[in-house]
Amino acid sequence: MWVESACMSGFLIHHNLTVGLSWCEALALADSLRPMPLHGAICSAVRVGTGGTVCMWVLLLLGIVLVLTAGLLFGRVLTSPLRPTVAFWWHITWFYCKVWFRFRREGPCTVPSDGPVIIVANHTSSIDPLLLISGTPHRVPAFLIAKEYSAVPVFGGLTRMLECIPVRRDGTDVAGTKAALRHLKAGKALGIFIEGRIARPGEVLPPKDGAALLALRTRAVVVPAHISGTVYDNHVGRSFFRRHRARVRFGEPLDLDAWRSSQTDPSSLAEVSTLLLNRIRELGRAGDAPKGLDRGS
Repeated sequence: MWVESACMSGFLIHHNLTVGLSWCEALALADSLRPMPLHGAICSAVRVGTGGTVCMWVLLLLGIVLVLTAGLLFGRVLTSPLRPTVAFWWHITWFYCKVWFRFRREGPCTVPSDGPVIIVANHTSSIDPLLLISGTPHRVPAFLIAKEYSAVPVFGGLTRMLECIPVRRDGTDVAGTKAALRHLKAGKALGIFIEGRIARPGEVLPPKDGAALLALRTRAVVVPAHISGTVYDNHVGRSFFRRHRARVRFGEPLDLDAWRSSQTDPSSLAEVSTLLLNRIRELGRAGDAPKGLDRGS
């Protein structure tokens, strides 16, 4: 190899001198074109082999992490009080909210573990249902959703699994109200956004009477909740891809016995609705949502 390299170098130098290059230029060009020495080839092979070994260890460690994560998820699903399918999706939802939305629950979850319960919250973003679900690990509330969303292929299947109730947007859906009453009388949990729609930044919406009506007619436990730290987006789908610093704070269950006797009286419904909204706002003032992102009323 050395002899062949020397001969090749001599030939290149002679050729370069012939075409008019100086001795220094001819030597530099010949050295750059000379075949790689044996020790250089060995060093290159070692570097390639080391890189392959590193990649192999990285892939092995990644596989171990994935196996351990799957085992941990499987164990949590088995020990969850929820149905296995619901428990699996709850953990996926919680992980998604925790990592991407930087979700945090402030204080304990005051939602009872059984019996009919209504979680009444403010509405800041289309991700609000995921935040309330992530904040209640022992039971998953259903929600009143716009009827057109229940027809979306994948999303509709998830809403049916969670027993969400599709209703018309005009607020006059008698069938939806009856379905919500049956849901609560069966001892299940229901989430309701008292403002009826997502509030724009700086907008103050009056409360809707739906939560009060359902609470008085079913004697369900009513738990207020305040959502904050979300970023407003007027597009429903984009909120799921935006970064937030989402916070949820649950309040103590409210005593509505003073209004139980007048379940359908408009003035009583208005009083209860105002009470619920005020309690939600008090929770917002007591929280510590990141400044600049708090969109709670």
